[in-house]
Amino acid sequence: MTVIRLRGDSLFWREFEGEIVALDAPASRYFAANPSAAALWKRLGDGATEADLVDAICERYAVSRDIAEADVRAFVEQLSSRGLLETPAPE
Repeated sequence: MTVIRLRGDSLFWREFEGEIVALDAPASRYFAANPSAAALWKRLGDGATEADLVDAICERYAVSRDIAEADVRAFVEQLSSRGLLETPAPE
């Protein structure tokens, strides 16, 4: 499984009152993540697989695996489309 991780360069973030506030410095864009997204964001800071993220959502919010998978996929796609994730090295 591929490990997904937040971009390490020029992406600055802090947790504040259970939410994430982030700055993509090169793009001069701010982002905010609500508490459920913040739980995923923090895991992506260290690197995680989609399965790890799904497990975290299922444990924390007691939702079905199907719902968690769809939510995680959408979240990861959103971060990727904004250039906030590291590009994995070719295998």
